[in-house]
Amino acid sequence: MKSKDTVALAATRAIKGEILLFKTSEGGSKEVTDGDILKMIQTTNWQKLP
Repeated sequence: MKSKDTVALAATRAIKGEILLFKTSEGGSKEVTDGDILKMIQTTNWQKLP
């Protein structure tokens, strides 16, 4: 992220944070599927809307 693209950096950090929370949560499976990631992105997207 040397180009200082703050929007892309914030989005990447948010997704990475959601994945880490999913992996460490109780009852969460240790393997993250593509479907799980899509669900995380969709819920994160709705949370960020004004």
